[in-house]
Formats: sequence, C-alpha cells, structure tokens
Amino acid sequence: MTEFAKNGLLPQSGLAWSRECFLMCEGVPPRPTAGLGRRLLLGVLGLMILACDPLGLSSATDKASEQFFNRLLSVFYPDRGQQQIVLLLLDDAFLLRHDLHWPLPYQEQAKVLARLLHYRPQAVFVDLLYSHDHSRANETPQVLANVFARYTQQDIPVLLASTGQTLPQTDQVDTLSALAAVTKPAVVQWDGQGERYPLTVTGRDGQPLSTPAYALYQEHCQRQQGCETRELPVDAPPIAVQWGLHTADQQPLLSNSQHCQLRSSALAETFQMVLSALFWRFSSPAALPCPYTLTLNAAELETTLPEERALLRSVLQGRLVLVGADITGAADRIFSPVHGQIPAVYQHAMALDNLLTLQTGYYRDPPNLGDTSLDLISVIGLCFAAAILAIALMRDQGWFIRTYLRTGLALLLLIVTVLCYQLRLTPLNVVGLGLLSLTLFRHHLEARAETRDHARQGE
Repeated sequence: MTEFAKNGLLPQSGLAWSRECFLMCEGVPPRPTAGLGRRLLLGVLGLMILACDPLGLSSATDKASEQFFNRLLSVFYPDRGQQQIVLLLLDDAFLLRHDLHWPLPYQEQAKVLARLLHYRPQAVFVDLLYSHDHSRANETPQVLANVFARYTQQDIPVLLASTGQTLPQTDQVDTLSALAAVTKPAVVQWDGQGERYPLTVTGRDGQPLSTPAYALYQEHCQRQQGCETRELPVDAPPIAVQWGLHTADQQPLLSNSQHCQLRSSALAETFQMVLSALFWRFSSPAALPCPYTLTLNAAELETTLPEERALLRSVLQGRLVLVGADITGAADRIFSPVHGQIPAVYQHAMALDNLLTLQTGYYRDPPNLGDTSLDLISVIGLCFAAAILAIALMRDQGWFIRTYLRTGLALLLLIVTVLCYQLRLTPLNVVGLGLLSLTLFRHHLEARAETRDHARQGE
C-alpha cells in the first residue's frame, strides 16, 4: 500500500480514507475501531471538563450559553412589567446644566425628589447611599428628610439604598438617622450570588432584609390585587434576570431616542442575533439597544409647559420609580447581556420587571444535588455529552444502533428544552456541548470531506 502512494497512484490525502479498502484487497479485515481510543480519550476529557470545571472552563461556556439565550429570549419578553416601572436618572448633563458637582447637595436632591414625588408615584427607591453626612454650608440632611416625611404621610413609601451593615458607633443601620426615621432600607450589596439577584439578604442580626426589586414588589402587591408575594418564601431562590430588548412605547416622547435600535420583526431580530453571535469577529460592532426600562432624565422634571407636565403625570403617577445616577468617575455599572455596560440601577429595575411579569415563575437556577455544585440540568447535560460520546464511538456500528442513539439524543434535547422553559430554569450549556461534539466528530467530518474529494477525482 505504501508503494502505491509513493508511485502517485493514490493522493496522499486519500491514504487515510482508502486504508481499509486496500487491507480488504490484501485479505486483511478492516478495523472498525480505528481512532476509537483517541475519540474515547477526547470524550472522557470533555466529560471531565464539564463535570469538574477545571480552571473555570465549563463555567465560561455555561455563562456564554446563558448570555446567548438571554439575548434570544429578550426579543420575546412581554411588556407587562415595563408599563409599571420608570427610572429617573441623574447624569452629567444634569450636573452641567446647574453647575453642580457630585455628590449632589442635599438641597438639590430635595428639589429633584420633591418634583418627582409631586406626581404621586406608587413607590420610590433611591439608589444612593446615605451612610455618611456630606453636608455643606447652611444645609443638613434634614431638608431631604422633610421631603420624604411629607410624602410618606401621603402613603407614598420611599426606600433608600443600604449595604445591610450597621454603623459600629451607633449599632444602627448605615443610613443617616434623620433619613432612616422616614424611609425604609433596601439592601444593594450581597456576596456569594454571582450574577443572580436575591430577593432577600440575611442581616447581621439574622433577619432577612429585602433587596430593592423585592421591596418594591411587596409595596406594589400591598396596593394591587393579583400578586403572588405571599407565595414567595423568604428563602426563595435568587432571580436569573431575564432582560428585555424593546424600549417602551413612551420613550420617544420623553427623550431623543433616534440613536436607539429600530424595532423590526422578531424573526429578523433573532436571525441577526444568531449571526452576530457566530460571526462577531467578522462584523462591525452593532449599536447596542437602549435600556428596556422607561427612562426619564432629572432635568425633564423641571419643565413648566402644561402639555409636558401632563405627559410626566401620565408617566409617573401610580408607577414604581427607581432613582439612580450615571456620573462619570462615580459610576456604579453592571453588564447586561443585551445592553452591555449600563448603570446598576437598571438591574434593580429589570429584576422588579421579572417579578411583575413572571411573578413566582421567574427564571432561576435549578437546585443543587445534595452538597455538590451539580444541579439537575448539569446532570442532564453530562448525560447528553455521554450520548454524544456514544454516538462518536459507535459510528462504525450498524445503522440501527446509530439511529437509535441519535433519536434518543434528539428526545433528550427536546425534554431538556421543555423542562427549562416550563420550570423557568437557566438553559443547558449548549456551547460546551457543541464544542465537545465538534471535537469528537472532527475526524469523521474530515474523513467524509476526503471521501467526497476522492470521489470527484475518480470521476
């Protein structure tokens, strides 16, 4: 056989393909297990990577899978919660307009929040920490506390951001006493949750402290019917926040949204996302969509025009409002798989949106199995990977066995998809499984390509 290749009767690239054929001609039976050991080794290594997560390799592909599905599902995310939430943003433009510096003086904060509360929102969360007194000349936090007290008495609750810690000198919450007396705390810092959004955080005294999204949801459910807050236990699993894509219909009326992505059909948007995910290195960077939550700039509250004030009243009255900041040099930002880097207050707004839209059916991680970090979906993923390995190892067997395995694999994929959708569980690590499949079937695909090339040359 070697002499045939040397004499040019066979192309060198066709040697691997025609080896069994020549062995049969020479009376030697073919070896269906050629390359079996290599495929077995690669498959076992792939299973170990998915199960043991060395160097965070499996976690990286799992995160990529989750972000990809989050972008896809954002196209179809309903707008039920979007119609009840407004975000008020303090930004650089507001500071320049009034020749101010950060942090804002209490007097200026009082003006902004008084204008907001005048429109009678359902509840307000202020994503600013008030653990230290930064009073300037002729002002104290009391001027802000007076505004909060006035509207709290009118049944408009105000929640302030808190770290959940206590001040060592007073053993009280880390909010200035004047403000703590007329507001409610909402914890904005927590550990051990990764990118998940908890409903409550355990305080130093062992009592659960509500996070902003859950606290606002509770305030909403006290005033509205149809909520399921009573069905959410204190130790409910954290939210795997699902982001929305399309901006609110009222957004163009409040600010210039010409730079935002134009809305197209769901099919076109999904197709574009898939192409961008697969060929992002070869495409120009696409403009990120504008935030999903209806956003209002603080300067817009200063209008005196009757028609604009009427618009603000229609937008703010009876809504849940979150107040945040986007200041250069003092920005608190998070990463959204749909919008990129955005102010962290949008995460609170989107988690609240998930609770309003999905209620107790919000997306979450499946429970762990025992004391391990493996969960049900991870175990199913390992079974899926084992099935891929079995198909790769038995591809030289009869068509019945191959068809049986492929059918079982398709059914398993269908079951996992339905399970994740119905139970609102985070998706399977499809990126990791796809890489494992390409690794195991690479030689098979190359052999088939060489077979076609050899057939063309024979013609």
